[in-house]
Amino acid sequence: MKEAIDAGEVGLAKLRKVSSVITSENKSEWIEKSKKLSCRELEKEVAKVSTYKPRRDFWQRINADYFRLSIDTTEGFKALAERAQDVYSKKCQANKTLTEVFEWALNEELTKHDPLVKAERAKTKMKSVTVKQSVTQDAGSTDNKRQHIPQDILNQVVLRDKGRCSFQKHGRRCHHRRFLDIHHIKPVHDGGQNTVENLATLCETHHIYLHYREEIERSLALIRRLRLDQGIEFLGVE
Repeated sequence: MKEAIDAGEVGLAKLRKVSSVITSENKSEWIEKSKKLSCRELEKEVAKVSTYKPRRDFWQRINADYFRLSIDTTEGFKALAERAQDVYSKKCQANKTLTEVFEWALNEELTKHDPLVKAERAKTKMKSVTVKQSVTQDAGSTDNKRQHIPQDILNQVVLRDKGRCSFQKHGRRCHHRRFLDIHHIKPVHDGGQNTVENLATLCETHHIYLHYREEIERSLALIRRLRLDQGIEFLGVE
């Protein structure tokens, strides 16, 4: 390969592309491909035999203001990103970087789908209306059937909990912001109402935990007792 580079038959860019797959056994094949194929064609040939496994996305701080995001993507994602770059650049009548495109696209989607953003938007629209924190359902309703939670109540709960699981233990709050549920602190079947005070934002795990807390605590206590018994037996203590 060095000889091919020195002779001007292969550039360093192509060397970088084949470096992950070239060996002493297949060097002749890849040197010939490097000579004949363009960089893009060579890249596709390398992809066919590469054993590389995608890594998890990660962020790396590079200075006080910026991070570097490393992601492994598919051809489909690449096509989507390039198309979005074309659309946004045309919209702004200026060339836009992928960072600008992603920021624009994410803001667009969050504006449409993020419960916290929607709640804040609804709150702004209702500036002239005073909404009490403890709005209840019709006082005349006496049954304990589950009723649809009014949107203004949901908005208040989402704003109060900042779109994050509100479960706390030992003074520490759960950090999850995905897969959130609305939980009735006093269950509906016990007369719990759709009020701001009776609703809480929980992640799926803590929602399940609160509904089955007694069973879970009993199981954990049993596991701890069994481990203690096994430890005593191991030490030879009766």
